[in-house]
Amino acid sequence: MLKRPTLIGQSEQFNSSAQGELDLLNMKSQQHQSKINLLDGNLSSLEVVAPHDGLLTHSVDWYGEKPRAGQTLWPGQKIAGLPDTSVMQIKLYVKEREAINLKQDHVIEFSLISTPNKTFSGKISKLSPFPKSIKRQDPQKYYEITASIDEQGDYLRPGLKVVANIVADQPAEKLLVPKFSVFADEEGAYVQLKTASGFSKAQVTLGASNLSHVEIVKGLSEGDEIALVEQDGKL
Repeated sequence: MLKRPTLIGQSEQFNSSAQGELDLLNMKSQQHQSKINLLDGNLSSLEVVAPHDGLLTHSVDWYGEKPRAGQTLWPGQKIAGLPDTSVMQIKLYVKEREAINLKQDHVIEFSLISTPNKTFSGKISKLSPFPKSIKRQDPQKYYEITASIDEQGDYLRPGLKVVANIVADQPAEKLLVPKFSVFADEEGAYVQLKTASGFSKAQVTLGASNLSHVEIVKGLSEGDEIALVEQDGKL
């Protein structure tokens, strides 16, 4: 008769202890599930889903380099795209000293490096206002040109290299000098021409120009030497 209360008390104590352990396990399960949900959310944010099927192309940075593994990217930085290949265009780079008189709608002729024997045609649709460098540690600057293509086809794919010719003017020899070597006063434009005794002012007539060079129509001859910065007349 004395053992029954003891057994009931032990049973109640065991039930209470077991319920406490179950509550602890449920709490840990909820914590782990919250952590799993957080990790799943972080994983889904790292996944990029394309809005439609297509040809994936990597974007390049200012130096023409594609994204690489481990590289730090800026928020909003474009790393790839799904271009519309039904209407292709060409991107060309023209040296700044050769970009005189380039305008929209100038006709271009180009060929693919992969098929150099076939020639295609198009027109300039966009011309950058300023030249820029396209390679690191290369001081040469280029104008970026976008051109339309008259004949579209499956042979055109993003990333193909082309060689193009642009006829901006009738072929003719021109005398070009750096723009900063030309000065001006009340009499007009002039350069400082090197002579046997020093530098003398020589009036010149200017032609077409770009941001870096200008054409000398009259006042200089091939082989003349001029000062790049203004001189005081002495050698």
